[in-house]
Amino acid sequence: MDINTRVQPFISHRILFLVRGLLLSMIGFSVFILSIVNPEFRIMSTTGWLPMIAFVLILSGILESVDSYAARESPIFLIYTNLAIVDLVTGIIILFELHNNPQRLVLLATSFLFIKGSFRIFAALHTRPPNFRGLILTGVFSLLLGVIHWRGMPANGVVAFMSTCLALELTIRGIVLVSFSLWLRKLSKCQINR
Repeated sequence: MDINTRVQPFISHRILFLVRGLLLSMIGFSVFILSIVNPEFRIMSTTGWLPMIAFVLILSGILESVDSYAARESPIFLIYTNLAIVDLVTGIIILFELHNNPQRLVLLATSFLFIKGSFRIFAALHTRPPNFRGLILTGVFSLLLGVIHWRGMPANGVVAFMSTCLALELTIRGIVLVSFSLWLRKLSKCQINR
């Protein structure tokens, strides 16, 4: 299958990917820094930055639903639908379970990091964009964050550690979206020049 037919539905949305990537990376990096500088900050009567991350994941899931709708005629439709569901479900569970027992969210956050990292690696190998090695590297980084999160969870400060790991994942995903948008731009210029 030609690479153009796999990503053709996304070429017209490349500016939205760029904007979304910039916003995700800025929000993710800001929450990462804030969760290090002020881990005891209170949002919605909860200590930590996880409610902010939950809202970003829910919004990201909604936007990924739009991506899956754009790819409804493409073979990657189900992949984007699953990614949208993972973001939505993870964000909703974090938002509603955070008040009960944050330790119960460790496995959810770890699974989320594993899923996102694995997807990034497989997507890079499947589409082979010019920066596919960078995508594989960011996927491996997310997998490592998942392992660290799973094995290195501190006894106290669970919410702050979870916030830090998930904020890093959002930053990485934003950078990947910006990179994907720039690649789509290059691809569309090549199609125009033909």
